[in-house]
Amino acid sequence: MQGYSLGTMLPLEALAGQVAGLPVELHPFVWEGVGAAMAARPEGTDGLKNPLWQTFLHIGRGVAASEGDQPPAQGWALEGFGYGVALYRPRQLSSFPVSPAFDHGVGRALWLLSGGDPAHARRLLRMAPEHSHAWRWRGLGFAAIFVGGGPEHRVELLRLGATPHGSQVEEGARQGRALRMLWRGGSATLGVWPWEVSDD
Repeated sequence: MQGYSLGTMLPLEALAGQVAGLPVELHPFVWEGVGAAMAARPEGTDGLKNPLWQTFLHIGRGVAASEGDQPPAQGWALEGFGYGVALYRPRQLSSFPVSPAFDHGVGRALWLLSGGDPAHARRLLRMAPEHSHAWRWRGLGFAAIFVGGGPEHRVELLRLGATPHGSQVEEGARQGRALRMLWRGGSATLGVWPWEVSDD
């Protein structure tokens, strides 16, 4: 909500300074909110060039788009769309085609919907068709680490319950750790998601 408020009220050139004054662990989620708010602003987010900001701005744009029925074509915006549909319109999930980006976003949302409980998350995921599971497991592994830096034993519980997709949980968690480190100014190898193409 804080990012959404900033995105609706502040000029583009003032946003970076305002976000910088907040605790660093909040920055990704604030930029996501900014992206959702700015989806309706004519100037867009082209003036915010930091690649980490752009990732979450695109996710926010996708979350905003999830109020409608037209998913973004590709990229992190589609990931955010899957996240938004899972959170706010879960009964419509089956209306959209399975894809790595969409299902990764759904997996992230399942972590929040489960309250961070690996057993509950597993039950929620297994209600979906099998062909959607792999990338949803990866999204779950990512969120378990990235959202608040969850304890490692939760990731292990997810992995043990993810057969045959344990490696997806592990890779999602690895990328979540790397992204947390990068946000804190550290050095990490993030790797490439298959949907990392232009969001324009």
